[in-house]
Amino acid sequence: MNRQFRKDYWIKGPRSLSGRERMERLRAHRVMLQPQPSAVPSVMGYGTILEALAPHKPVTLGQVEQALKPKGVSFGLILQAAMYLCGSGHLAAVQDEGAIAQAKKRAHKLNAHLLGLARDSDAIVQLANPTTGGGVAVEHVQQLFLLKLSQEGGKQPAELAEFAWQALQVQGRPVLRDGKALPLQRRA
Repeated sequence: MNRQFRKDYWIKGPRSLSGRERMERLRAHRVMLQPQPSAVPSVMGYGTILEALAPHKPVTLGQVEQALKPKGVSFGLILQAAMYLCGSGHLAAVQDEGAIAQAKKRAHKLNAHLLGLARDSDAIVQLANPTTGGGVAVEHVQQLFLLKLSQEGGKQPAELAEFAWQALQVQGRPVLRDGKALPLQRRA
């Protein structure tokens, strides 16, 4: 009776990909390693695959396969490693170049606003990442350094440290060294 549903949107039953289509789409899938490779636990012996991902630039799983073909690494192992690394938060799916370009301006504006909030609070723990379309964890002190670099114009390590130190003093937040709080009074 009620037949106004769109036939191009609603389908009956799943439409499966063929094995060839599935492999083509998996090989075309873009990913990027998130942390430093040394921070990734090498529980499963994915060292060679991590080396191929180490430049921290978007690559397709097919490109990883081609880079590791001379070493005899199968696509099945690459896919298994990608699933493990994605599940553990060490590998992220990457948007296509058009989506990245479209998201960059808004992500930059959002990050500028969030970095401005870092002067008063440590409540923000992630910044926008236009490459993945998600967030990336950034510690509070790192946010203060980025704020100084991007908005305040500081470039020298001493300037960054002084800016962060003053912001932490205003917030009444201790700086820890070896688990002990350092006095929040500027040293002469």
